[in-house]
Amino acid sequence: MDKARMLQTIDAIYAARKKRDVPGMLALMADGATFRFAGEGAMEGAFATSGAMPFHEAISSLDSTVDMTGVENVTTLVDGNRVAAIWNCDVRFPGREAFTTQIFNLWTFAEDGRISDLTEFVDTAKLAGELAAVGAGVQLEPDMASEAEPG
Repeated sequence: MDKARMLQTIDAIYAARKKRDVPGMLALMADGATFRFAGEGAMEGAFATSGAMPFHEAISSLDSTVDMTGVENVTTLVDGNRVAAIWNCDVRFPGREAFTTQIFNLWTFAEDGRISDLTEFVDTAKLAGELAAVGAGVQLEPDMASEAEPG
């Protein structure tokens, strides 16, 4: 797998994401590509899923719920057909203030150079709090609710 091609594909995914170009993102995904949120499960609950879900469903749901206006790569590591990356992202939920957060992505590439899987680690407390505030189906535990509320 060509390192430069994998990094170009990820850059193209984020360029399309910032433009809300779902078909552009899906064109870079392998048939049957999957997405999953890592962590304790609050994010999965917001998107009515458990474990990996089809990428096209995940990105359609995310695109309608979260506006990602800025994405800056902090660091990237390539190992075989996988790319690990940390990103600073400016995000906004409907009716809420924008904020900057970090995400960690682990991308897996298929033989044809398209993405076959994305596992995403996020600030679960913050994002789950934002989702709950916009009524996106997240039920916070009492201790998480106090963490997610602005101070």
